[in-house]
Amino acid sequence: MIFFFPEPYPDELLYSVCARYADRVQYSSGRYVLQELFGSKCQTVIFDLPDRLSHLISILPKGHHYTVEQLIYNHTMLPVYVPFLNDNKLQKILDMMKGEDSPDLVNPKKFLTKLNKYSTFFRFCPLCFQEDKQHYGEYYWHRLHNFSAVIVCPIHHVFLENSNVFMSQRKRNYEFFSATTVVLPDKYQFIEPTNPAHQILLKLSQDVQWLLNFELEFQFESLFDRYIQFLIQLSLANKSGTIQLKLLLKKFRNYYPQEVLKLLDCQIDDKIDEPWLFLLVPDLKQHKVHSLVYHLLLIQFLGKTAEEFFKTPLNFSAIRKPFGLGPWPCLDPTSGHYRQLTIKTYRINRRNQQDEATATFRCSCGFAYARTGPDLAPQDQYRYTRIVSYSPSWETTFKKLWLTPTIRIREIAIQLGLSPSNVNRCAKRFNLPLHRITISGELPETDSHLFSKELQKKRESYRQEWLLIRKNNPTLNRTKLQQNFRRHYSWLYKNDSDWLSENLPLKLDNSIDWSSRDTQLMNQIIQAVSSIKSSLNSPIKITVIAISKELNISSNFLNKNYLKQMPLTAQVLRQVLETWEDFTLRRIEWMTQCYLQEGICPSQNQFTKKLHLNYYKRQSASRIDDAISQSVEFINSHFASRQ
Repeated sequence: MIFFFPEPYPDELLYSVCARYADRVQYSSGRYVLQELFGSKCQTVIFDLPDRLSHLISILPKGHHYTVEQLIYNHTMLPVYVPFLNDNKLQKILDMMKGEDSPDLVNPKKFLTKLNKYSTFFRFCPLCFQEDKQHYGEYYWHRLHNFSAVIVCPIHHVFLENSNVFMSQRKRNYEFFSATTVVLPDKYQFIEPTNPAHQILLKLSQDVQWLLNFELEFQFESLFDRYIQFLIQLSLANKSGTIQLKLLLKKFRNYYPQEVLKLLDCQIDDKIDEPWLFLLVPDLKQHKVHSLVYHLLLIQFLGKTAEEFFKTPLNFSAIRKPFGLGPWPCLDPTSGHYRQLTIKTYRINRRNQQDEATATFRCSCGFAYARTGPDLAPQDQYRYTRIVSYSPSWETTFKKLWLTPTIRIREIAIQLGLSPSNVNRCAKRFNLPLHRITISGELPETDSHLFSKELQKKRESYRQEWLLIRKNNPTLNRTKLQQNFRRHYSWLYKNDSDWLSENLPLKLDNSIDWSSRDTQLMNQIIQAVSSIKSSLNSPIKITVIAISKELNISSNFLNKNYLKQMPLTAQVLRQVLETWEDFTLRRIEWMTQCYLQEGICPSQNQFTKKLHLNYYKRQSASRIDDAISQSVEFINSHFASRQ
């Protein structure tokens, strides 16, 4: 336990508080300060997201009012990052900062390095330092001034100054350096209100200032949808989430001066096929981490402040999310989590142009239901159109209620959220006795309407009509009968299914001679591949779709379900289908012949550019570079021999 610890000032970095403590105790080495405050001499001083904070709290003087959470959210950089991290990554960072061992083997430092690009020196606002001196009698390092996107003080509208204290590239990374050695400059550079670049930097600083005090409850899963919603408003994305990347890049470059992007180290390199702007929003679906400066630049480009971006309600209709963000409730009244939000995803079954959709929601307990949206009110998520599948507990409860004579059908319907007619259908589905005798010995209550004279008369009428239909249409099969006489078929299927099944045409023997089909299709594929490769036009990659087009058949005939029945065809497909690398090598051969016919002798760089190769794929395939070199040498030697 230590006997005193400096009181943190507003917006002061914890690093700065520890530096002021080190100035007062005057240890001979910063390693002793690390040992005392954080329990380790070997630790490196971290200024933005320090760790081992639980140890620091444990050795503070008695009667202190600090908690680990207060230090983290009031005196570290973490609040700026919180909205851009999913719960899993955020928890790993919190565990690391507290000094707790996380059960996950993934080290959070692997993605922490992507969050912020540190400047070389600690920065400060001269006017803020003057006020600090007047109010507190000393200078201290502010969190706000030392985030990489903050070049301008949002309070005084002056450019920040570099101190003589290293933030990165420190030789003595175990020492704490306070702000007492800072020398204030004689002149301050105010931003120009009419300079667009200065206004961009000011807005970035104001966004960071707001994020440092960010207390709004926010779901990381909605971050992607927020970007899409605002991109749609700018006609840079469609409702399905597809972004117009080239148009976005063009407008982004027109919005930001090149010197601003260079100052923030956020340049967009034309030589890279997928610059950070292309990856930032799509990578959110995989929960990948990118620099926070990238996010702030994109938010400002969208015409929003950070506060407007995070507080604007999502328009789910605009981004084609008829059921909101979720999670969604399980509606199984027999489960222990009834109406609790346990369902994380849903599957769209059908959607029309008016954004009306029908989706299936499936809980891990086995209960699944379908409903039609969009949701117009919060209570809409607690309704369903029909039950898709029953959980084991639901089925057990239903059987128990059904076999209890004292419980009436209406009571069963109320308990399980069914209609009385659906109760009868469920009994039939579970092969339960349809005649329920009550305790008083009354007539069977269940399906009592089925045994009424009126229903018997109606059933007899439908039977006679169906037999007449069969007699007048002897050539129609089951499918055609169902399509052409839907009313009769549906009524009998629901109310007299056993009789209907006995009075349907016999099922045709649709067995397929898979052996002959396998041999025939195998030979056709070999011929199709030969035809594609022998074409004099630009090469086409040998894929299932390309083969299907050549044979003029549906690609469904070559899916895995059919191929299980056709081993020879499956084997040939595995042999002839091309990988990206195989196809590129064939393109190189074709281009070599084109250059020879045109009489052009290209350089290796010209040859590579004409191939339009993805940079990352090319880096992973050394055979490509070797083939290009050999082709260029062959072309050169060919023309040299002719001279």
